[in-house]
Amino acid sequence: MLNFAMDTVRDAGRILLEKFGRIEKITKKGDINLVTEADLASEKAIVERIRSHYPRHS
Repeated sequence: MLNFAMDTVRDAGRILLEKFGRIEKITKKGDINLVTEADLASEKAIVERIRSHYPRHS
């Protein structure tokens, strides 16, 4: 399980590094929290990987 977690966060980190300095869209999540395209893409990659590896987790 640790190897799965490490691989997952490394993949998400690669997404963040690819988008570093090239953010085109920033939205707000609440009054003070900002969300970038990079945030959303890395979160999506993490969730998809967990769902594919652990399909019964919600």
